Amino acid sequence: MNDRLSLPRIWASFRGAAPERWAEEVEALHLAGVDGLHLDVMDGSWGGDRCFEPQDIDRLRSYGARCIDVHLLVGDPSPVAAQYLDRGVDRLTFHLEAVEDPGPLLAAIEEGGAVPGLAILPSTPVRALEAWLGRVGVVNPLGVNPRERTPFDPATYARIGELVALRRRGGWSYAIEADGGVWSRTRDALVDAGADELVGGYPIFSAEDYGVAVRELREGRG
Repeated sequence: MNDRLSLPRIWASFRGAAPERWAEEVEALHLAGVDGLHLDVMDGSWGGDRCFEPQDIDRLRSYGARCIDVHLLVGDPSPVAAQYLDRGVDRLTFHLEAVEDPGPLLAAIEEGGAVPGLAILPSTPVRALEAWLGRVGVVNPLGVNPRERTPFDPATYARIGELVALRRRGGWSYAIEADGGVWSRTRDALVDAGADELVGGYPIFSAEDYGVAVRELREGRG
């Protein structure tokens, strides 16, 4: 985990990639130094416009994608998770708000060979996660609400700090992933709050040089 002496891991939010250029984008992102690809899987109702399908994992692997981090924004995550586990994704996160009991799905993800994760919307208190923090490898306290297309919530900094404190107190080892509203104006405060990982979409894909954009997210502008 980020001990404040290390730099955050950087995930490229692949929704920003041009579909007709996926092969070139995967290569460019790896050359730029990203730690992996972050896929926001949406069902068109619970989590906004439909985005990504299980077969896309096969396509991305064929282009050389190494580490794939899937974030399910769907109303019924269990059957969807099974399809992505069958494709061999590396990490699989689903929303606490979408299930009554996350235990069975966390177990299924781990048994399926992926790192299990939980995400929460900005309106969900961090304490709602506490019972499950010993069973996850990553926690994603979203900085925006994709269901309502809200702007970045500054309370995200305190929420990350709360997760850092819970991790320390519980002796747990989950990574804290900052996702939503990650760009130059929020980067330093997110990392200072305790984020171990940053998910970058627009800051990377809008840049002329992906390598510079990834470096600025990882190291800050100084």
